[in-house]
Amino acid sequence: MSADNGSPRTTRKFLLIKPPYTYYPVGLAYVASTLDRSGIAFDFLDLSDGKSDIETQMRKNDYFAVGTGGLVADFNTLGDIFQTVSKANAKVPRILGGHITRDVTSEIIFSHMPVDFMVVREAEVTLPELLDAILSGDGGYADIDGIVYRDNHGGVIRNQPRARINLGEGGIFPSYDFFDHDAWAKAGNPIPIMTGRGCPGACTFCSPSFRKFFARPLEDVFTEIETQRDRFGIRHFEFLSEIFFNTEEQLLEFCHAFKERIGLTFTCLLRADMNPDILQTLYDCGCNYLNIGIESGSDKVLRQMGKKITIETVRNFVNKAKQAGFTKLESGWIINNVKETEEDVEMTVDFHDELRLRSNLGFTIPYPGTPLFSRAIKKGLIKSEYEFLRKITTFYTVDFVPDLLFIPNPEGKSVLPNLTDIPDEDFARVLSSAYARFIGNYALKATHMSQKNGATFMHGNCPACDREYEYKFDTISPIHRNLSCPGVADGTCYNDLMSHANIFSLPYIDAYAKQVAEKIKNQRVAIFGDSFIIKFVFAHNIFDLNIDNVVGMSTRTPGMEGRYVYADKHGNARQNSKLVTARELFDLKPDVALVLEMPPGSLAYRDILLDTGFGEDQITLMTPESLFTNQVV
Repeated sequence: MSADNGSPRTTRKFLLIKPPYTYYPVGLAYVASTLDRSGIAFDFLDLSDGKSDIETQMRKNDYFAVGTGGLVADFNTLGDIFQTVSKANAKVPRILGGHITRDVTSEIIFSHMPVDFMVVREAEVTLPELLDAILSGDGGYADIDGIVYRDNHGGVIRNQPRARINLGEGGIFPSYDFFDHDAWAKAGNPIPIMTGRGCPGACTFCSPSFRKFFARPLEDVFTEIETQRDRFGIRHFEFLSEIFFNTEEQLLEFCHAFKERIGLTFTCLLRADMNPDILQTLYDCGCNYLNIGIESGSDKVLRQMGKKITIETVRNFVNKAKQAGFTKLESGWIINNVKETEEDVEMTVDFHDELRLRSNLGFTIPYPGTPLFSRAIKKGLIKSEYEFLRKITTFYTVDFVPDLLFIPNPEGKSVLPNLTDIPDEDFARVLSSAYARFIGNYALKATHMSQKNGATFMHGNCPACDREYEYKFDTISPIHRNLSCPGVADGTCYNDLMSHANIFSLPYIDAYAKQVAEKIKNQRVAIFGDSFIIKFVFAHNIFDLNIDNVVGMSTRTPGMEGRYVYADKHGNARQNSKLVTARELFDLKPDVALVLEMPPGSLAYRDILLDTGFGEDQITLMTPESLFTNQVV
């Protein structure tokens, strides 16, 4: 999309590129607004729309500079974008912004990305000054605060930091014109609002914008709310600031004004160390969805994180929120923390089960820019910042979160650095078992399966509200994810895309699985089946199977031999997950041949194994031969 701003400084344009993430580009909205105010014409290219192409776009215009930005996790994506830009026009100046410029060592970025400049921290003043200098062509970059750039000899020059913008003066708004916001809003997508910037917290796993919260004037915030309401018809607002407000006074002032001026609903993030007495006011003014940072169920781990909260603080806060009327409460939880033991991990899952919030469980990743990363480097858990960044996409491209635990690094340990006090030999078992327990809370509480008009249905109760419903179930897979309760549509349940239908939640299938687990316990197991189902079985700990007891794996899917079930794109692979022929596994003389495929495919697999030479008593199917019986077979 093109933006021509009144009387632009030049007939040439700046190209602003959005990486291929699908969430709303809050940071780029502020960049676009900065360009508008500065009279700099620009085009906006969204790489997530499935149609945009950098090289095609750059052939349309002679851009005087190109810029994009993102987080540490975007390191490889951003590198690919700049490689493409450089290929299209090697001479165009290339500018990187976003948190990555602050958190990753500058020399690494300039050594491995074809960028010329970095805008560090806020761009409102720095970017226009830099673009003016580029347009002038006089190379006068030394006086621009807040940039890092290459010199004429290939070195890296870091200018002094840019002073913080005084948000309190007001007038800093995002742009709503740099792409089709009407279509975005009509599709039901939120346009997040920032009440300020920064966070006063000092959590060791995080690298916040600033170690302080800088609030925007309330009038600016309400101008934005009213614009979204009046221009795009938005009736529910999402606030995305790292914290909602820093003080009780600021929060109460907002609540009174929102109730009086807006009278609609909103979602926000709140620290659990806020005074819980404000929760009733927050709920009464229209907040109907609250996200709380909890992270752990162990006071010891919370202290190590620098969270400045306790289990009792959280318990009291959540109870007060429920008493105030909140039914939509969400929290994040992480395991793989410093000083964490198996007991601490169990305490975290227990506390999650007690609170009954809409939650996700993740593994703590020591990102560059965080205290955890510095510690991991010192302890030798991470050998090289660049190598860690190069392989960082591994953490986001797995089918199931615990897959990370079963992919080894060159030393034979998990590619996920073990930050805990859990011994390496127990690390995968402890974390994968905890994940299975945690995610089990979000399984449809299934009762039985049925067939109607040629379709298969699973019947059961919503894990959040206990509402009875049936779900059409494709029996090609044992699990169906990202399900929503029917109660979401009528507002009686918040279980939106959080639950899953899992055949092992059926009582008679679960009983069968327990028999299988007993049969294969401490046996040398050969696995035959679909790669996705294999990962599901280990991620959900279906048979309590130790992956070290697996002698090998095989599949009947054509063209898969020689590939690995557990591997990344960087040469790390678990050797006993290599897919080989049934004959090769037979020659390894396993005690048990475990078939991980749904019927009737599992029956066809059994015939293949019998033909290969396996004895009938060696072959164990993942499920009973029929899913439509209450009898264990």
